[in-house]
Amino acid sequence: MSFKSSLGRRSVVALVLLGALVATGASAQTGSADFTRYIALGDSLTAGFISGGLVDEVQRVSYPALIHRQVAGTDAGFDLPLVSKPGIPPLLDLRSLSPLVITANAGFGARPTSTCRAPTTTSRCPAPTSTTCSTPSATAAVCTT
Repeated sequence: MSFKSSLGRRSVVALVLLGALVATGASAQTGSADFTRYIALGDSLTAGFISGGLVDEVQRVSYPALIHRQVAGTDAGFDLPLVSKPGIPPLLDLRSLSPLVITANAGFGARPTSTCRAPTTTSRCPAPTSTTCSTPSATAAVCTT
């Protein structure tokens, strides 16, 4: 049996099977899964942690936010514990390579509670060795040094 005749037979069989699937109108079962709560466990990529701290512009492109945006088609309805600039802890800036100078931005960011729906059950603390994470109320998640 030559390669060409074997390939031809396989192609015919594949086309017949494909035709049978199209003719039966195969459809997926919808199921009854409840996706109203999403829990993401992970590392700094999960939290939107960059340059030693959390800050809103990076949190908005963390992978849980991207998944929600793709599934829902919008940012609405997905609460993130956003932290304003300069971040919590303040982000690190590379000032010079030679000599190497890295400094932390001055001040601390904050989490605006006016933009969050209550109760928010989201908290993140991607660096547990350098920060302690606590949730003082149902509407605010805070990382402190």
